[in-house]
Parts: sequence; structure tokens; C-alpha cells
Amino acid sequence: MSNYNGIKYKNNFIKKVICRVDFVETLSNESISDQKLDLSIKESYQYKKMDQRVRVNLIDIMNDNPGEELAIKNHSQEGLQKTYLDEDGNKLILSNTFFVVECTHYGTFESYVASFKAFLNELFLKNNINTMRIGLRYVNILDANTIKIQKNFFVSPISGAAQRNAFEKSDLVKLVRSIQTTEYVYGDLRLNFRYGFINENYPAPISKNDFVLDFDCFSPESMNTADDIITTLTNCHKIIQELFETSITDKLRLEMNNGKTK
Repeated sequence: MSNYNGIKYKNNFIKKVICRVDFVETLSNESISDQKLDLSIKESYQYKKMDQRVRVNLIDIMNDNPGEELAIKNHSQEGLQKTYLDEDGNKLILSNTFFVVECTHYGTFESYVASFKAFLNELFLKNNINTMRIGLRYVNILDANTIKIQKNFFVSPISGAAQRNAFEKSDLVKLVRSIQTTEYVYGDLRLNFRYGFINENYPAPISKNDFVLDFDCFSPESMNTADDIITTLTNCHKIIQELFETSITDKLRLEMNNGKTK
């Protein structure tokens, strides 16, 4: 894996960064309402919305008699979903089976992780949790209102997706959406890369050429410490950054640095 940590741009196209961790266990309402846990979240996400009541689906697998088939029972219980916000509108959502940290005002990966590290440490200190999935997603959108999309911004095959098809010249043909998906395996990690013309008004025809580079990296491995999660997120970030850098050209880098090479 190449080292791209030193690369900094004056501008970026990051629309949203999302970390989501799903649990194997279902935490009790009391566990996710713990006062110290609440305070650890409020170190960065000071504003708390009213708790939402949700239904949590559970599966019980029973085997009272060895040698017989397993009995599977589905049921649900009442759970909670807690939402915290900071002054920029970034949010942390905690429920009985997962948490999500969604950032729409992104600075650096280090500051992003630091915003929920205290919460993560407190969560795993107080609860016996195994993860089902740990994911990190970066959604980059080149807004056609602020930048003219050019195919030489990208390497092949992404450059081909940044060019509209001649088929669309007919008045009868309207592009609705054009997204390509590439899937990678990187050791224990999985990475889904989606790119192309998106459409906020889908299924209506596209009204402007907004182009997305959407990187979703995740681990399906079970982990049970805060340090394991931080390490996994760090590895996901490195892979996403490498794929981003190897997907764009110096032409787009100039745009991100206001026309300057450095």
C-alpha cells in the first residue's frame, strides 16, 4: 500500500463521510442510556435530540436436544435510537444494534475519528460487544454548478463514465442515472467503488452533470475492542485514499489546489 498521508488539498469534493459499526449483540436500553456514555458523546456532539422508540428484531437459536434440528425463533423488542449533533450539523446516532457517525463538514480523518474516540472507548469499556461489520464511506460529489466535469479529470475506465453517450442526442432519450460499480477485496477488507452521473431527482431525467466518486470500505470480521475499530477504520481510510489518488489525474488536482501545483 502506497503512502498518501502527506497529500493535502485546498479544496475537496467530500460531501459526506460515514462510519457505521453494527453489533452482534443487542445492547439494552439502559446500556446505551448510561450517563458516562452520554457525556463522552457530548464532548464533541453537544446537542441531543429527543430519543426515538424503535423496534429491534431479534433471532433466538435454540437447541435443547442435541442431534435435533436447531429451532429458530424471531421476535422483536422496543429499543431506542439516540441522535447527537455538533454545531456544524455533524451527527452521531446510537441504537441498540449499531452506531453511525455522519460528517458533512469534513476536515481531516484524524479530527473526524477524534470526535468519537472517547465515546468508542466508553462504549467498549462498559459493554461486551462483538462487531458484525465496521464500515467507512466517503462520498465525493463534483457539483456541475461549481465545476465543469471533464473526462481528463480521471483515469480509465472512470474517464469513460464522465462522458455522456451520443445515444442521448435524440430528443426522445433522457439520461436518468449512470453509475458504475467496482468491487475489490483487500486482505480482510472489502471495498465497493461507485462512480458516474448521479441524480438527486431520480427517477426524473438528470438536469445537471453531477459526478460522484463513492468509496465504501468495510470489514465483516468480528472485533471486540475500541482499538481494533480504530485500526480498521485507519486501514479503510488508507485504502480509500489510495484508490481516490489513483483514480484522478493532475488536471483534477490542479482544480483542487486552485490552479496551483502545490
